[in-house]
Amino acid sequence: MADHSALQCYSKLDDILEELPEDSFVRCHQSFAVNVFYVTEMTDSHFRIDSKVISISKKYQKSAKDKYYAYLFMNMNRGR
Repeated sequence: MADHSALQCYSKLDDILEELPEDSFVRCHQSFAVNVFYVTEMTDSHFRIDSKVISISKKYQKSAKDKYYAYLFMNMNRGR
């Protein structure tokens, strides 16, 4: 979470992601999704959010990269 707390629930991540804004959250692992607004770095194997490293599994590598780059492209002119 943005305040550095963790959210823990007992539901399928697919079900949770259906309730969240599709263009903001990226599934990157069987157990993880990230809010792309807070990502500070992306490599082929992980997202970094401040000092936290969240792994990207091979299964989600392409879709995570595609969604993250789409987010960057859509928001590249917002700083102007």
